[in-house]
Amino acid sequence: MSTAPISSRKRLDLLNPIVDRLETAFSTDFADWKLKGHTSREQYFARAYSETIDVTHSIGEEELERNKPDRYLQDAFDALFRRAVTLLRLADKYVGMTAEKAKERTEGLRGAHKMLLDDWVRLSRRSNIRGSNGTNGIGSHLASMAIGLIDHEPPIREVWLEDGSDLKSDPDFDIAYEEFLALDDRIPRNRQGQIELYARMSWIQLNHALRALHIPEHLAEPDDGFFNSNIRPTYVDYPCDSAEFLNGRGEHPGVLGLKEMLGGPLTAAESESVKRWRKKRPTTTNILMNIKRHRSDPTSSKNDMARYKSYNRLNAAADLEDVLVEGTYLVSNKTSKRENNQDLMHPTYPNRPEILATYEPAFCALVNEHFKTKFGLPDINHSLPKTSSSRRDWLTNAESEIRFARTLIRQKMAGINSAPVAKEVRIAAYRLKLARALFMYGLFSGGNPPASTSIIKTALRDRLSDWVLHEEAWNASDDNLLSRSGLKKETYNAVRESVKKREINIQNWSKWQDADTDDDVDVGVEMPLMMTKDEIDTAESLLMDVLHPRLPDRGDYLLDKRSERRRREWFGKMAVAKLTGEPIPEWTHKKVVDPFAAGGPPGFEKLPRNTVWERLLYMWVLTFWRLYQLGHLEW
Repeated sequence: MSTAPISSRKRLDLLNPIVDRLETAFSTDFADWKLKGHTSREQYFARAYSETIDVTHSIGEEELERNKPDRYLQDAFDALFRRAVTLLRLADKYVGMTAEKAKERTEGLRGAHKMLLDDWVRLSRRSNIRGSNGTNGIGSHLASMAIGLIDHEPPIREVWLEDGSDLKSDPDFDIAYEEFLALDDRIPRNRQGQIELYARMSWIQLNHALRALHIPEHLAEPDDGFFNSNIRPTYVDYPCDSAEFLNGRGEHPGVLGLKEMLGGPLTAAESESVKRWRKKRPTTTNILMNIKRHRSDPTSSKNDMARYKSYNRLNAAADLEDVLVEGTYLVSNKTSKRENNQDLMHPTYPNRPEILATYEPAFCALVNEHFKTKFGLPDINHSLPKTSSSRRDWLTNAESEIRFARTLIRQKMAGINSAPVAKEVRIAAYRLKLARALFMYGLFSGGNPPASTSIIKTALRDRLSDWVLHEEAWNASDDNLLSRSGLKKETYNAVRESVKKREINIQNWSKWQDADTDDDVDVGVEMPLMMTKDEIDTAESLLMDVLHPRLPDRGDYLLDKRSERRRREWFGKMAVAKLTGEPIPEWTHKKVVDPFAAGGPPGFEKLPRNTVWERLLYMWVLTFWRLYQLGHLEW
């Protein structure tokens, strides 16, 4: 049976005594809190604040339901609303108390902080914050109250149990967690709009979980440079059972760093482990210096032989990144080496910027031919081999390019007698380095079964052999340059120094080619996504649009607004082409492929989910992984 609607007169009669009682409570500074059955003065205040908001909502409902307003009743409700807004102003003063009173009441307000914040959010969602006459006082109250609540925000450490073993539980968190798990069933991922919605809803549920646990939601906002491979968290792409996932790596924060950021205490062993892994690689500012020292120090060969046994997917990615930087494909400023490539093993000697500037068109042409056209990169997850058979095809193609480059170098290097021939040798050396990097890049891909240890061992030896040939090719070209007359002294000295440093590399690497690399070959680290500056800018724009959409939800039709825009643009070009007799333009946009098909970073299924902290970590890792996969989409 439906309930009969309450009359305006009845509603007024019910609300008046409530406002009278609230005014008394505020005027007496909630002195009778014990008599009213509250646990503290501040808890009584929080309850009174909630009731005041209820009153404003009830008056708002009256305004919506009133058809033919009675002039007397309208004036009475307006007066009642002004009294309620006055109470909200008194609430501002209560939370914005003087420093002396704050010392007395800060603990009490911290205990009521969550309830106050929830009510503040509830009031902020009111449809008529400003009112029909331009302002009704609620907007200014929300601003003042927000500042007061920030001032009394409890320390984040208080969301953890006293012994720091777990987060304090909350029923609202359990709801957010279950809704997070249900996203796969609720949201299909057949179109780009659905994929974006899935990522956004993951982030929203994570925020709900943080709010329930009283953890500031702004901590879940991805940092600037989220798509930068040099600073992103390790829990985005490292295997969940790896030391990097837990401890971080260099400037990349890990799970323990996340726990510390969320107020969780670390044990002495955990703190020491994090510090040790932060020092695992040279810092950004010192990496180039260390690389140069390492190149010129023959005594480092023994340590490098040991390191070479651990060559893995990250090192293969670093090789490819290094050769692309040398061709200025990944950077806008023309630097000869990326200074913070922490995984680069046995780097070739950095070539002079003025030489690279001259060779940039030729290098970029090779990149477009090999890197983009033949191997379909940098769209890594869609182009890398997914099976052992596709890996075999990849390696066969790369091996063919390697043999061609080797032959070209050996044919030209013996007869360098002019600048044009020297240039051809240098370009061939770059072709060899690019092809070898692509070979190593594909070697650690392709799923199960991974490449055998014997194949990897042979590839590591061949890599050093190709690196030696690369250095010999550049030295042969530089020797031709040194033989010319009229060379400036500073140029002569710089070229001569390069030749000497390459000779050291050649001597060391020739010895290392026979190193035993059977053991400790890591094939389990997920390949990091390498993106151009334009792709990073696009991914960041897409991320911001997903997390903070500027358009209201218009239903399922416009969930694919980007796909719709691209479709319309193409049909427009096709119509123009038909009218002008031009060829029909090709459809160049990528087919939308679910970037979340893997489910999460490697090994995410094994993450424990018993405690509150473990369940929150599970939500956090998967959410940030999903946000990072947006880099695969097209704007």
